[in-house]
Amino acid sequence: MGNISKNILIFSLVIAGLLTIGVWVYGMVRSYLQNKQKRKLSALVNKKTAKISQQRKELELKAKRLLAEQKRSENLLKLIFPGKIAEQLIEGVKPTPQSYPSASVMYADFKSFSKLANQLDPGKLLQTLDYYFTGFDNILTSYKIEKIKTIGDCYMCVGGLPEKSPYHAAEIVLAGLKFQEFMANSKNTRPDLPVLQLRIGIDSGECVAGIIGSRTFAFDIWGKTVNFVHEIESSGAVGKVNIS
Repeated sequence: MGNISKNILIFSLVIAGLLTIGVWVYGMVRSYLQNKQKRKLSALVNKKTAKISQQRKELELKAKRLLAEQKRSENLLKLIFPGKIAEQLIEGVKPTPQSYPSASVMYADFKSFSKLANQLDPGKLLQTLDYYFTGFDNILTSYKIEKIKTIGDCYMCVGGLPEKSPYHAAEIVLAGLKFQEFMANSKNTRPDLPVLQLRIGIDSGECVAGIIGSRTFAFDIWGKTVNFVHEIESSGAVGKVNIS
């Protein structure tokens, strides 16, 4: 009996030892598997986080590009249209035509330009017009006068609209005199360009102004004043400012 009890005790100790080892091994394996799973989850989270971060950077870059493009478009509108008109177009509103009881219109063109145009190559022709029209544009920045358009060698501008001014007649006459002064000085400042002579006509009266077009917008003016100023210009003397 003593030997049996001793064997049972030894067996019990062995079983207990094996169970302890088994529990330890199980714990180690479980810990390993849990850590492995954590590493997988951590790697997956890091990968997803990196992807989201990259997507966010790409979206931010696209947003910056869109804002820059929008700003360029807005600046372009402000260069093409008068301030108030440009602001309405930026907001997506097409301005309604308006009647102005008092405005001053200037119409200018170069004497015998059609004949000269036939003698110039296209590059020289464009260079010449660009020089003179850019000079006129720069002069207008000193006055409350809006450039309306150029048609061939003709240049049209208006004062007193869309922003009303009590001094539009005086300002547009001063601008016309500056135009002629610029023309006279150009003989010395740009001797490489053809010498041109400018006729200018100015008339004041009622005008209608507004935006025309649905896909391509243009700001324009109409009325008796606009029609009459052509006659005043055509009957005027070169180098002078003909006023109605």
